[in-house]
Amino acid sequence: MKIEKLSENEIKTFLYIVVAVLVVVFLVKAGKGILEKLGLKDTKDEEEQKKKQQQYQKQLVKDLTSKTKPTRTAAQWASVANVLDNALNSLVSDESTAFEQLARILTDADMGLVIEAYGTRDKGMTLPERVRDEMNMGYIDELNRLYAKSKMRFKF
Repeated sequence: MKIEKLSENEIKTFLYIVVAVLVVVFLVKAGKGILEKLGLKDTKDEEEQKKKQQQYQKQLVKDLTSKTKPTRTAAQWASVANVLDNALNSLVSDESTAFEQLARILTDADMGLVIEAYGTRDKGMTLPERVRDEMNMGYIDELNRLYAKSKMRFKF
């Protein structure tokens, strides 16, 4: 078995390739750290946060539905949740439609069923988060006044 000597050009090419690979590996590792610091990459903390959010939402729904009775069926409230999703998810939010749908909610149990049916949608947001994100404070304040008149504990 005979081993051939590499030419000087072949050795230089090989070294360039090795250095290039090392630079790419370094940049990828550094890039991941930068993406995490900028909040552009999912981390384990975000996964834990999502789990905590889901547990919180389940507990909220349980609390809301435990003390009052709903005024409509779960299927009817699921339909309202879908209308809310469409109203809050369009390019330009249809706040008046969202307000009308949310104003139909008369008890904490109703709210619990709507929140449960809505689940986590667009950008991982729950219904309360989506309402606070998309609707102006005037509508939210008016909804909270309506809910207080109905003796609801829930507030946006």
